[in-house]
Amino acid sequence: MSFFKDLFGKKKQEEAPKQPEKGLFGLHLGCAVELSSLDFRVLGDELKMEFPGDTQLIEAISRTSLGAGSYMLRYYTSDDAFIQINYSGDETEHNVEDVLLFVYDKSNAIATKAEWEKVIAADFIGTPIFQHSDREFQRVFFGDNDGNVPPVAMTEKVENKAGERYSVDNFCMLYERGINDDINELLLINAEESGDNERMLSYALGVNLSPSQFRVIS
Repeated sequence: MSFFKDLFGKKKQEEAPKQPEKGLFGLHLGCAVELSSLDFRVLGDELKMEFPGDTQLIEAISRTSLGAGSYMLRYYTSDDAFIQINYSGDETEHNVEDVLLFVYDKSNAIATKAEWEKVIAADFIGTPIFQHSDREFQRVFFGDNDGNVPPVAMTEKVENKAGERYSVDNFCMLYERGINDDINELLLINAEESGDNERMLSYALGVNLSPSQFRVIS
């Protein structure tokens, strides 16, 4: 009798919620990040980028293999921004090459295949100089090439807070302009394709971050 009582009479213990896996600098899906923006806000209108709120929630993360042992991590935040970490080799802070903060400046859907072919061409994403927000940016990728170059293609593996996982094909180019001796403003132009021919062209402005300028607070 006691056997059946033990078998059927006990309530199933609730499993403890799975803790998110922490990544570089403690970043992980669902965490809150505090940004130190003073170094950038003092620049005023010299920096066209609109710095996000000082506390950001990580809503989605992504991983991209760039080849030759190099990788890119992105932590997408609640204010249309993302923290990007580039590293080579093992995923350790010792191997981090740079940390960037980008904020989306504008984006628009691409409706037709003809328009898509136009925006991923080298004479659009890939010119040596690009004008944006009345500022002139110089191409970072293939900087030793004076002509137009095709955008960099890469596939991003994304996971969001709802547990959904999907892939995004990106065709991008990075530009920059000098603000002062210490700070450059970055421009990332990205044409992305996902799902059933869902296409988008976006412009994101960014800056380099040092590890002292952000920290996980929850």
